Amino acid sequence: MIRTLIGCQSSDLKVPPLLPLLIALAIFNAILPATIEHIRVSGFVDALLQGFGQSFVIWLSLAIAVWLYNRSDIDRTTPPNIVLLLCLLLSLMLAIPLATLSWCIAAVLVLLWRSAFRHDHYSRAVTILVCAVALREPVSRVCLTLFSSEILSFDASIAALMLQMFNQEFVVNNNLIVQPNGYSLLILTGCSAFGNLSLSLLLWLALTQMVHQHVRYTDLTRIILIAMLVVALNALRLALMALDPEWYELLHQGMGAGIYEGLGLISTLLCVRWRTRHEDTSAYIQPTAHNSVSRSNTGTRDSHL
Repeated sequence: MIRTLIGCQSSDLKVPPLLPLLIALAIFNAILPATIEHIRVSGFVDALLQGFGQSFVIWLSLAIAVWLYNRSDIDRTTPPNIVLLLCLLLSLMLAIPLATLSWCIAAVLVLLWRSAFRHDHYSRAVTILVCAVALREPVSRVCLTLFSSEILSFDASIAALMLQMFNQEFVVNNNLIVQPNGYSLLILTGCSAFGNLSLSLLLWLALTQMVHQHVRYTDLTRIILIAMLVVALNALRLALMALDPEWYELLHQGMGAGIYEGLGLISTLLCVRWRTRHEDTSAYIQPTAHNSVSRSNTGTRDSHL
């Protein structure tokens, strides 16, 4: 009965795919609280310009996921009853007004979507990207809650190394940098490199999935490079902000903040593997029966995640 009512495909009537609709609903439910709050505080136009409380990386990643989904060729057979039952339970949980819970539900739903149907390389890229978007906020929240002191102390230590380059005298106490003249900089979670790093890695992943629909093991070097650049840029920013109030105003809210974000964006874009080769995706375009032939023709091609 359940399969008849909400099956993803019928011989007489095409029904909209259930799981992608539930995934979209979960993402909408996760974004909705911040959207309502920003519209209430700033008005619709200002909230729109601010991305309704979400980074432009989130919106870009979701747009790329939609683009990849539209290009995918999915076997839309009706999923097993157990999958439909899980979808029903998860959809009922969306009534709980918690953004973090909605993000987690979106990740679970996209994994169910991945397991219930035969997928191609485009839909696999959708699964990876949506999971990354959905899990970024919960994982970041958990890490900053459990390890906030360690993360902020690390940021302060790296900033202290930068201050040594300026021959500045200072004292570091956990996440507090104090100058001899009494001026001090308290590093909070909003100034940590952790948040910027998660967004930079998400942007890199979204662009890589858009161009290649896969990630190589050799791309780990690019991930490490992005992490090093983001941490170094943030440490330099914190070190300059710790010098005096003028630097703080410039880099925290002034033109310098925009320059810092621009440098982070450029660093991430430079680490994306933009160049495409035909053999990169040939193994995924061919039918399953020909996968062994396609892979043998690619020689020593790099492995994919």
